Amino acid sequence: MIFMEFYDNIQGWMSKYEIEYMYNTCISKETYKYNTPQILEIGCWLGRTTVHLAQAGMVQVVDTFKGSNEDAHKEILKDKPEDWLYSEFIKNIQNKNLYDIKIFKGTSDEFFAQNKSKYKVILIDGSHEKETAKRDILNSINVIENNGYIFIDDINWSDVKEAVNEIGIKTFKVTDKLGYTIK
Repeated sequence: MIFMEFYDNIQGWMSKYEIEYMYNTCISKETYKYNTPQILEIGCWLGRTTVHLAQAGMVQVVDTFKGSNEDAHKEILKDKPEDWLYSEFIKNIQNKNLYDIKIFKGTSDEFFAQNKSKYKVILIDGSHEKETAKRDILNSINVIENNGYIFIDDINWSDVKEAVNEIGIKTFKVTDKLGYTIK
């Protein structure tokens, strides 16, 4: 069972229900049985979702730790030092008795260019720009195991929705803003 005690202590936008849904999917895929990451998280912000997914198995995180051009990110980061986001993420994941969290500090394109692993569960919550979201989805399709789940956050945003529609994958809704597809 997932422990949600970290939820209120780490700022983020993912709801408890969405996190629990993804956690239960990870458990059903037995991600906790492996010594290599079986969960890939593209975009982690301050780690709210990361610390909950890491209760289900080893997580590979991919983020630039620079935020995005979204207004909410700009507002939060405007008076912060350049390394604040990464420092806060590290602080949030330390000492939580979690499975390992592997960190790739860079863009998702840079990560996928060097990645050789396959994953059982992927969460795409990185850039919401159409072309980047499209590349993240296509790259994720290439590294997801058969019967694996690809979760796409903010699927209701116009650019993300367009990316999904252009690729032509069938998605199922968890909530209005979180969807998934199965390979």
